[in-house]
Amino acid sequence: GAPPAVMGTLWLVFGAVLFAVPLGIGAAVFLTEYAERGRFTQVVEVATNGLWSTPSIVFGLFGLAFLVPRISGGNSIFVGQLVLGFMLLPLVLITSREAILAVPDAHRDASAALGVTKWETIRSVVLPAAMPGTITGVILGVGRIAGETAPLLLVFGGSPYPSTYPNVLGSFAFSAQPPFVTNDALLSPASALPYQLYSTITAGQFPKEIFTDTEFGWGTALVLLGVVLALYAVGVGSRLYFRRKLHHE
Repeated sequence: GAPPAVMGTLWLVFGAVLFAVPLGIGAAVFLTEYAERGRFTQVVEVATNGLWSTPSIVFGLFGLAFLVPRISGGNSIFVGQLVLGFMLLPLVLITSREAILAVPDAHRDASAALGVTKWETIRSVVLPAAMPGTITGVILGVGRIAGETAPLLLVFGGSPYPSTYPNVLGSFAFSAQPPFVTNDALLSPASALPYQLYSTITAGQFPKEIFTDTEFGWGTALVLLGVVLALYAVGVGSRLYFRRKLHHE
């Protein structure tokens, strides 16, 4: 009963990372390299720190009140991805900004002395040097959102034990009319490991013909731990790759 929930968890994390990482890094570049230090940047810092410490259920209520009526009309994978993406975004922004600020100004000055434009300096010098620190923030954020349950109860979950996988890649449809691209699988509810674990523990819902409630609960927890550790391993490997590449250059 776990594989469909594993795929649901991976789709949630993938969508959240795809939404939050480019937006967070772009915002960090703007605040660090382009925006002048002043009231605006101070307000953004306070707001970002506040969002990162906000309880996850608040993000779930935000998704239920504002995203669900406008996007899917009910629980769906896409809204779950957006909600988890909003949870991940503050940490990506904070860590990316700190990593960019840690890049020595001598690197920027040397690049400018060669006649390189500011954007090219950021793209080829600053961002590669800051990438290990940025990936560290992403790893920490992914570890948090992969185990979240409260937002999923409000905006994501369908049947706790589906018999089929969410066919996200095979459900894209293109048309000449807005919104031009649709995906019924993304706009449908699914299951994820934290959601499945919650259902097993609190409501006693599990495949009784296969497991007892204790067996299925502990088994689901073990699989969730394995998935989180696998995501950590991918992140740590990416960080080591960029760090090694930076040292070679």
